[in-house]
Amino acid sequence: MKTETKWAVIIAISIFIWFFIEKLLGLQTLEEMPTWVIANRIAIILIALVCYFMATREKREHDLGGIMTWNQGFWAAATMTLVLIPVCGLLVYIFLTAVNPDFAPARMAYTTNGSIDKDAIDYFLSLYLADVVIGGLLMSVVFAFVNKREAA
Repeated sequence: MKTETKWAVIIAISIFIWFFIEKLLGLQTLEEMPTWVIANRIAIILIALVCYFMATREKREHDLGGIMTWNQGFWAAATMTLVLIPVCGLLVYIFLTAVNPDFAPARMAYTTNGSIDKDAIDYFLSLYLADVVIGGLLMSVVFAFVNKREAA
């Protein structure tokens, strides 16, 4: 569980830093939202790919003695996803409320064209955390397979 927690925190902090970079680059405005969508997806996917690969590899090499079944790899990555949900949710919430409170309303306006009457931060967090769960489980399946190594 130590490896999974470490990598979940690394992912969450990396995403927080990426959000801050997006803000500094001016991508988190309504006018730049199409560019933000593309840049954000690419960056988050790259962060997740690298971190899930490294986490499952570390789990295999350091925690499991160099041998890992698909099942062990999947559950390690899925556990990491479960740890990631509240940690990432908290950091994204802090970003949306303290660093850039204008971003969630702009994202909601871009996505819904004003057709949904809901709190913008709740809306953003629900979409974002759904992405974390779905993406995390997909990464769990893939990198458990990539990093599995059966006993000889």
